[in-house]
Amino acid sequence: MKNNIIEFQEYRIKRSDDQKGIFSETCKERRQISQKLWKRESQKYTSKYVSRDRKRKIEHIVSRLLRGNDMEAARMVDIASFVKSQGFLVQKAHLPAGTIGFLVVNDMEYIEGTNTHKWIVIDQEFANAENEIEMELKQSRFVTAHVYGHYILHKKDNTTYACKNTGKSDSFEDLEADYFARSILMPRTAFQMVNDMLNRLRWKETDAVYELKAEYLSDIFKVPQKEVQRRLEDLLEISN
Repeated sequence: MKNNIIEFQEYRIKRSDDQKGIFSETCKERRQISQKLWKRESQKYTSKYVSRDRKRKIEHIVSRLLRGNDMEAARMVDIASFVKSQGFLVQKAHLPAGTIGFLVVNDMEYIEGTNTHKWIVIDQEFANAENEIEMELKQSRFVTAHVYGHYILHKKDNTTYACKNTGKSDSFEDLEADYFARSILMPRTAFQMVNDMLNRLRWKETDAVYELKAEYLSDIFKVPQKEVQRRLEDLLEISN
């Protein structure tokens, strides 16, 4: 635990050369990031909503999946290897505009052009308007987890199933798949442990600190920063 706190302190110093005054070393009380800051991003995210009970159900599904593969306490889930272990062929390709990933399952026969019943394809390129570090890796991991989430949550007993990710959460099913992706890429136990360590540090409660913390967690769990912010909101909600 001490090593993780020291690691973040060193990271904090490295990233805050141009952010003087963000942290207060003489602060007498720990200040956790406020609920108001957490809600800020979720309110921007969507007017649709996945209920607290449904989120808890998805957490249980993810926990069972990870536990069954001895990955529940993993700090970074190798999602590509994980879905391959579930029988999926995972590939990258240049996809048409408006599609950043898709999944196809045919339980009865091989998918045309492949030698597999389960196929996930992820786009080779992702937009990175904010120049986020390792964005291609982070986004490809999230898209893989998203389409796999559709398979776990929404495939019924029918023998074929297909879905695609457009990068927009336009449906309730997409919101659920997003939540699944955040849950499996930032497992609750491991994510809360690191977050609690960071909350033991003393800081001023500011937007800049919130964003720096999200950046650090993003680097650890290899997910886009916006999804870290949403995960913080997720756990605040289901813990109440």
